[in-house]
Amino acid sequence: MSKRPQFPTPIQDIAINLTFAVMGEERVNRTYDEYMAIAARLPPLKVLTFKINQLLQQLHKCNGCNGLLLYCGPVLRHAAEPTQAANCRSSAAS
Repeated sequence: MSKRPQFPTPIQDIAINLTFAVMGEERVNRTYDEYMAIAARLPPLKVLTFKINQLLQQLHKCNGCNGLLLYCGPVLRHAAEPTQAANCRSSAAS
């Protein structure tokens, strides 16, 4: 009987971060009910995959936007404005 892991794998963690990013939501410091409300608003899987792919294509077109894929606390964000980078550390620094 295999026990289910307590934490997501690194790949699952990236997928979760990208999902929260395209939904425009924070990942942490939420109640169970808040997480369930976000889950209820998730689009169908094909639509969500399309939105994540759009975000990744945008990052690729701007060559990663000079490392402006940011972790603001534990939240993954794409910073279109360099001013947002002042309060966050670049993913390259992680």
